Amino acid sequence: MDFVTSCAVPNNGDVLTTAFSADSTILCAGTGDSTVVQYYAQRLFKPSSVIFNAAMAAGQEFKLPPVCVRFLPEYLQHRADEQKGAKNMMLVACVDGGLSQWHLGSAQRLQSATFHENPIYALDYEPSGTAIAAGCDDGTVVMLDPNRIGTVVSHLKPEVEWTWTPHGSQRIQSIKHLTGSLVVSGGWSRTALLWDTRAGHPVGKMVGPYICGDGVDAHGEKIVTASFREENPLELWDIRNLSEPTSTLLTVPPVPTADMTRKMSAILLRRDSHHHHPPSPKKTAPDADAAHFEEDVDEVQRPSLFTAKFNPSGSCLLAGGNFGQLHYYDVNKGIEITERDVHFSRGIASAALCTQKHSIFSIAWSPDGRGVGIGGGHGLCLGVTV
Repeated sequence: MDFVTSCAVPNNGDVLTTAFSADSTILCAGTGDSTVVQYYAQRLFKPSSVIFNAAMAAGQEFKLPPVCVRFLPEYLQHRADEQKGAKNMMLVACVDGGLSQWHLGSAQRLQSATFHENPIYALDYEPSGTAIAAGCDDGTVVMLDPNRIGTVVSHLKPEVEWTWTPHGSQRIQSIKHLTGSLVVSGGWSRTALLWDTRAGHPVGKMVGPYICGDGVDAHGEKIVTASFREENPLELWDIRNLSEPTSTLLTVPPVPTADMTRKMSAILLRRDSHHHHPPSPKKTAPDADAAHFEEDVDEVQRPSLFTAKFNPSGSCLLAGGNFGQLHYYDVNKGIEITERDVHFSRGIASAALCTQKHSIFSIAWSPDGRGVGIGGGHGLCLGVTV
């Protein structure tokens, strides 16, 4: 894989969520300064337009960052093109519970809804476009009508014994709608759930995953979970037997180097500025001696993961996390492709992903499998498979 280009988003904001259009030509990035920026994938250096400002749309003076951006799936996209001449419509969910659908060509809002009492933090379309699965702050899943996004078709609720929440939060941070009636979700409860929309409740659970970003994905019978924890942060599961993971891809996160530890506290503080992430562990003064950090490394969070995504064929996956970690795996062989196999075409992209200065919050593969957008504190990078 080559990382061919990199750029900073407007106002140098952190990229919290990314998504490709169904035809793989447009990449959108939701940023911490409450905008969604539209880029043409072939010329990523210049944003074509800032299509959404959450503060303006909500009529508020304060800023409300988008937490999830999703495009219409290919099936619905073609139908929309035929019926309305509309192309590249997408959903945007914000931290205040606002949900809106936008048309990129005209930068117009087509419909909107509010879920203030139970904000939505994760979205995914059913692959055929017949429903939208939305993960909520209270740990429940609502199924929405894609033609009327404010209409709740069904409300899926777990039983108490299905979840374990040591910090008192059930928030769902990531959700994936499989073909048919199955939905996978993960969040702060340390239990990822497999839901059946027909039954209206979970039918399986994965105990342990601590999902603090878009860290759940599925392909075929495989599920991947990316956890913000030191032990076994990246795990593969078989949908037919969720009692334990089939494999643990990343077993021992790297111990911070002396150069990394000097910056560790400042990075943790920056991560906590996004209140949708859980509290960080004990912090130490950023100018403290590196040796002191290494002596107390167990008291400071080692690099952990926020996100993991399969490529469209399911043959490999990318995982990203704190301190700029980027892990590239061959799923069939169950091995990580080493840094020697990841080539950087431009120094700016290499610096963005390899200096371990910024967290990676979001990964989005293009539907054609040829590109991947990587968003985080470094801005936005575009990778192209070779």
